[in-house]
Amino acid sequence: YAKKWERIAWIEEYVEDWDGRLPTTEILEEELDVPFNVATELLSTYGQKEKEEEIDLNKLFEGFDISEHGVIWWSIVLDKLQLQTQDSLWTILRFVLRELSTKVCIRLLE
Repeated sequence: YAKKWERIAWIEEYVEDWDGRLPTTEILEEELDVPFNVATELLSTYGQKEKEEEIDLNKLFEGFDISEHGVIWWSIVLDKLQLQTQDSLWTILRFVLRELSTKVCIRLLE
């Protein structure tokens, strides 16, 4: 999950730096050191980023009851974020927060 979404974040930065222009598969192959099929998949994922992100997060947490285990996930992700700031970790944290009840979120923030 993290590697895929860090690559998507790289594409986002590229698009911002190049005034909205997408990188080619060749650029992705060279810059991210990925094969052609992965570069193509990354561009496809970027094109439907929100939908793909939701699908991936649901797969990542499949079998877990977030409302029951959310506090544990919160702790794990926050510990990791203290060591390294990755966009993918922030995305996971937002997903967990969205799934937790407001009451639990307020207690965690305190």
